[in-house]
Amino acid sequence: MRRIYLYNHKITGEKIFVYDEPAHYIKNVLRMSTGSVFYGFDGTGMEFLIKITSTNPSYVEGVILEKRTNQQKEASVSIELCISLCKTKTFENIIKKVSEIGVTSIIPMITTRSIINIDTKSLPAKIKRWEKIAGEGSKIAGRTKIPSISLPQRFETVISNKICGILFWEQASTHIKIVLNSIKEKMPEIKLIRIFIGPEGGFTQEEVSMAESNGIPIAGLGPRILSVETATIVAVSILMYEFEKV
Repeated sequence: MRRIYLYNHKITGEKIFVYDEPAHYIKNVLRMSTGSVFYGFDGTGMEFLIKITSTNPSYVEGVILEKRTNQQKEASVSIELCISLCKTKTFENIIKKVSEIGVTSIIPMITTRSIINIDTKSLPAKIKRWEKIAGEGSKIAGRTKIPSISLPQRFETVISNKICGILFWEQASTHIKIVLNSIKEKMPEIKLIRIFIGPEGGFTQEEVSMAESNGIPIAGLGPRILSVETATIVAVSILMYEFEKV
């Protein structure tokens, strides 16, 4: 059965009204009509079994047949991805893929070598687009939650927050295995871990030194140079494998 991310809707009693793009998707892309049934989720952990009762030019009306919370698809460890702003297509691909894998939140970072600047006026629309992409990734994975996406923050602000984390750097001399073993020894029960990924040009030596001075270990992913997108997916997957309880 179809699962649809509902990011613009209103619930009144057992009735639900879906507006804008989700309504267009239901009516004109999926060709659903009165009597059609689908699952909708709102990104907060709630999922609804919905039967369409009418379609209108600007919205879809339905009745909620069932409500449930489903946490089974969520990881037992919270992974926060701190990712430097990079090329638009690359950044959006990363959002979708890590949402599938199971990250909890995404923090866009402004670093020395960030190659994209977001105009303040266009930022709300950009965040909204990123949230839609995250919702699409969560839908594919069967998640009922979507990662939260914060406003872009400067690297020095994010790195100064005292939290368990790993900065991945292509020039790191310490392999990720060694770093993970060290973290596990110090913190047997990991509830939240933060990953730092740089832009296309990588982190600067100054940024790496800043991370180390804030207690963040520096790790590499092997001898090969990986693209930002590949490095992010590999790093998130490794940490999910190491720390998620099954």
